[in-house]
Amino acid sequence: MLESPLGGRELPPHYRIFLLRMWEERIQDGDGDQIWRFSLEDPSTGQRRGFAHLDALTEFLQHVTTGRGENATVKGAEDNGARQAVDPMERPA
Repeated sequence: MLESPLGGRELPPHYRIFLLRMWEERIQDGDGDQIWRFSLEDPSTGQRRGFAHLDALTEFLQHVTTGRGENATVKGAEDNGARQAVDPMERPA
């Protein structure tokens, strides 16, 4: 088991931490429609994935929790800099 970053307790062998960001974007179609975008960041590695829709986020988490791996291809998901969804809270480098 791994030592907890919160101190004291040991973590189970398949313990994962992700920082979830979600934000609403307005679609430029004149109707004022809105769409939710998502990103997950692994704070231990800095790896970030963007998701164009909730289904892609859910599919990715299913891959992680069923042991199919984080490197599986998920439609609507982009890794690090090649994201489809740009996090509005991210500051330019």
